[in-house]
Amino acid sequence: MRPLNPALMIDVPAPPFVPGPAGTEITIRGLTKYFAGWPLYENFDLDIPKHRIVSVFGPNGCGKSTLINMIAGLVPIDAGQILFDGKSLAETKIGYVFQNYREAMFPWMRTIDNIAYPLRLEGQTKADVDRRMAELVASFDVSST
Repeated sequence: MRPLNPALMIDVPAPPFVPGPAGTEITIRGLTKYFAGWPLYENFDLDIPKHRIVSVFGPNGCGKSTLINMIAGLVPIDAGQILFDGKSLAETKIGYVFQNYREAMFPWMRTIDNIAYPLRLEGQTKADVDRRMAELVASFDVSST
C-alpha cells in the first residue's frame, strides 16, 4: 500500500451531511485523517447514542486514541464533520481526562486547584469558582485542606 498525499488529491465536493438517528449525541461524518501521508481514517462515519456506554477496541497503533482526541478537538481532522447533538466543537464544552491523569495535572498545585483550573481558564469569578469547588468537595464528602 502506497501512502497518499492529501495535497495531491482531487478536490471532490463533500457529500451532504446526514444526521444520525434520533437520540444520537455525537455524529461523525466523512472523518478523514492522514499521518505522514498515510490514511488513518478515510470517510469514516459513526453515530454515538446518548445515554450509552460506547467502547472502542483495536490493536495498539490502530487509531483509537487518535479518534477520541479528534472528537475532543485535541487533534485536528483533515476532512469531515464531528457534531455534538447537532453542534460543532466550537459550540460545545467537553470534559476530558487523559489516560495518565498524573501527567495532565500541575504537580505544583493542590488537587482542588487543579480541579478549579478549567473554571478559572473560562474566566469565572473567584467567588463562582470557590462556590463550585465547595459544592464538589461537599458532594464527595472530602476535606479541601
